[in-house]
Amino acid sequence: MVELPGAWDIAFRRFHLIAADGAGILDLGPVPFDSVRELPVTGYQGNAVVGEDTTNPGVGKWYAYSMLSHLLTSKHHVYGVRTADGHYAKLELLAYYCADAGTACLTFRYAYQGGRRRRVAR
Repeated sequence: MVELPGAWDIAFRRFHLIAADGAGILDLGPVPFDSVRELPVTGYQGNAVVGEDTTNPGVGKWYAYSMLSHLLTSKHHVYGVRTADGHYAKLELLAYYCADAGTACLTFRYAYQGGRRRRVAR
């Protein structure tokens, strides 16, 4: 498979979120989504490859895992995303389950800045 540069910005694989080459993700913490109006200039992290697994340390574990129920629940952190071509977005992962689809059915919300400015408020 040949991957075209700029073909994607972020990808989901089960409970992992990764960034494209040249892009990065930054954990802004457990803040209200609408309170994030402008994203930082620095601090975005690229992916890490451990063995055959690719993860992004900027996201880390966006969920809490219950040993009793074996369910993942969102920590409700907001993440800044800087694309490889210098655009910005904010993202919050809301859930890992959907009633109809079951597991690995991610629900998220985002705001994308189409220009190269870091302001993401709507």
